[in-house]
Amino acid sequence: MEMLLWVLGVLLLLFSSLDVWYFVRAAVTVVRAWFQKPVWDVLGEQSVSGRVLLHDIDLGHMNNARYLRECDFARLDGSQEAEFSVSFNVFLYPSSS
Repeated sequence: MEMLLWVLGVLLLLFSSLDVWYFVRAAVTVVRAWFQKPVWDVLGEQSVSGRVLLHDIDLGHMNNARYLRECDFARLDGSQEAEFSVSFNVFLYPSSS
């Protein structure tokens, strides 16, 4: 019982001092990008889903900080897909040098 209280206290401290959901979502985005098919057309349209809640809206539009955070998740997702496809191509087609 005492251990559970310590764990809950640490979680409360983390959630009150850091934006823990940002790190959780970043980890989920990276893991999800590993299992998506590689992007071959880098100029083609790509989309990353996200949710906008009521506390993300100010004066009728999405908060600028929240918008940049969504762009950051999309960048992270795209860079993981590109990195995976490059490393996969190197594995399939090793250079002869």
